[in-house]
Amino acid sequence: MLDIAKARLADPTKLINEISAELGFQQPQSFSNWFKKATRLTPLQFCKTIINGHAADTAFNL
Repeated sequence: MLDIAKARLADPTKLINEISAELGFQQPQSFSNWFKKATRLTPLQFCKTIINGHAADTAFNL
């Protein structure tokens, strides 16, 4: 499920609220907490690494 979350977060047309619901989380905060525990990054931080082109250096290799 983490790979799916990362792929969806890499899509700039998707909102974090949408992604969390698609993955079965009732609250976006629950998704954010789960994602941060798994990657050490919040979903927003992960998105920023994608935008800045650092995904290979950080979150994708965790």
